[in-house]
Amino acid sequence: MKRAGDGPSPVGDEPVDDAPVDPRGEHLRRALGARDAAARVRHADAGLGLRLAPACLDPEVGMLLERQRYLGHLELGDLEAAEAAAARMVASGAMADVAKHDHARVLLALGRRDEAISAQRAAAAAAPRARRSFHLWCAATFEAGGGDLEGALETLAAARRVSTR
Repeated sequence: MKRAGDGPSPVGDEPVDDAPVDPRGEHLRRALGARDAAARVRHADAGLGLRLAPACLDPEVGMLLERQRYLGHLELGDLEAAEAAAARMVASGAMADVAKHDHARVLLALGRRDEAISAQRAAAAAAPRARRSFHLWCAATFEAGGGDLEGALETLAAARRVSTR
């Protein structure tokens, strides 16, 4: 690894990161800039379909590609495909609270409220402290939407406690 002071650097005396760049990043860039949902899914599929050595893979790039696939399927109205993509996002372990939140959203859209609430609570448990109250608030809205107002109020109280620590 090149260190500061080993020669001219365009960014000054900061260390240069020689970590391998995940080649799927270009597919992620294209998916993010896609003009429509079908193109988003196509670019995500292309990136996720590459056969690469594990040392080249950045788990967050893989999760973000899977998220683009998930979002594309949501836009296209294919909730089953979106749920499958969200389940793979969760299984990746990367960006766990985001993945679990997205999974909860699609589970709710599929009418699987109890699973959605459980997934949203798991998102809160996996979240950095700054995002826990958001995830609990989402769980409370799922509960309230299902008629469990008492449970929703308890969850909101927990969200408030987390946000004021």
